[in-house]
Amino acid sequence: IFNSCCKVYAPYYRQATLASFLSMNGNGGKALNFAYKDVRVAFKYFLTNYNKNRPFVLVGHSQGAMHIIRLIKEEIVGTDLLDRMVVAYTIGYPSLPITGLRVCSSRDQTMCQISWNTQTLEAEGRTVDSNEICVNPLNWENSNIPVDKEKNNGSISFLENSKLFLHLVGARCVDGKLVINEINSKYFKYMPFGSGIFHHYDFSLFHMNIRNNIQERILSFNRN
Repeated sequence: IFNSCCKVYAPYYRQATLASFLSMNGNGGKALNFAYKDVRVAFKYFLTNYNKNRPFVLVGHSQGAMHIIRLIKEEIVGTDLLDRMVVAYTIGYPSLPITGLRVCSSRDQTMCQISWNTQTLEAEGRTVDSNEICVNPLNWENSNIPVDKEKNNGSISFLENSKLFLHLVGARCVDGKLVINEINSKYFKYMPFGSGIFHHYDFSLFHMNIRNNIQERILSFNRN
């Protein structure tokens, strides 16, 4: 998605296993802390060797989003780095507002945070805090306004087939969740966390909207 706008820096890190989230106060928490150290070191290395004081975008999904949230709190908010952060995507992980960082509420806002977790209205499987950040990637607003699928510029399921689907699905934010309708497509059917939990497609369902919008945000950042 982001090679349309930026030089992509995507380092490996020693990711904790899924079971770690079942033992956050035990060995699971230790594993996640270990994984975060890799992310922090990689960010420091990026700043020293690649960034050259340019603006940057932060992107994480699922466990990666959890680490990005911690990185923002510990290394960016309250520092000069925030003035160079175009936007942060913390997608696919429950994200509450971070003190000192705005939640994005328009398509050209910068130095702010974007998050969502995609599911159907009927889906069950996780407890949702109503204060969770939900920025709708079809209108880039932090609101519960429903947006029709005609505003979806293209979805791509890299899990099954790299085919572009136009106007596949609309979306709206409901109590911290990004709610979509069921998709009757063989290309968007992998849901290991339960029926209606589109976790693996948080980016894919809105691929072209994200790809186009990041360019808008960068233009806005450079103007300001």
